Amino acid sequence: MRADEEAGAVVRAGAAGGPRIEPGLRASRRQSQTDARRKEILNAALHCFTTIGFAGATLADIRVRARASIGSIYHHFRSKEQLAAALYIEGLRDYQARFLAELDRHRRAREAVGGVVREHLRWVKRNPDWSRFLYDHRQSDFITAAEGALKELNEGFYRASAARWQDLLGSGEIIELPRDLMIAILLGPAQEFARNWLAGRTSTDLDDAARLLADAAWRALRSSTAKPGLRAKRRTTMGDDA
Repeated sequence: MRADEEAGAVVRAGAAGGPRIEPGLRASRRQSQTDARRKEILNAALHCFTTIGFAGATLADIRVRARASIGSIYHHFRSKEQLAAALYIEGLRDYQARFLAELDRHRRAREAVGGVVREHLRWVKRNPDWSRFLYDHRQSDFITAAEGALKELNEGFYRASAARWQDLLGSGEIIELPRDLMIAILLGPAQEFARNWLAGRTSTDLDDAARLLADAAWRALRSSTAKPGLRAKRRTTMGDDA
């Protein structure tokens, strides 16, 4: 199709001679506007939950911050609790996507281990309010209503990351461990530092901490520190978890 024919397929002359937007393009634009409005509401909610607190923030506060009508908010979310659950899931989805993208960048175990530790802390640095929200509200009541979506999201993440780690384990560069121990060693120290950093209780620069914690995770997981008992246990545990 020539350029002029392609353009004619999108914009045609209406009955009055003016341009007419094709229905498919119009629907796409409406969806983009709807998605943008939903994102604005979520961002406003995050600001209000961070500055006022979840209990104290109201839909009216969020409406003012988002510059949206109350009808627009109810179009997307039935309640403050549903909005908070959606915000939690969106934050977790973004974090998991960044984690997997970083993991996929590396083919050697050392680079992968260091990469995901550094990415964990980079994400916290880029998204401090979202990070606080995720840390503070995992056990909140509003999460109960979203457990199904949360379970589905986490299971997909675990499947994708387990497959990638299995490739790295096959290289023999890192020790074989049950998944719960692997995660604790890989990210536990970084998570603890992130919580303290978000609370203003650290003096070490976050970028320096990321480098040092990445090195520490590698020293703990590299195969030279393997313990035969844990290797045997992993063969019966990791397969079930994956």
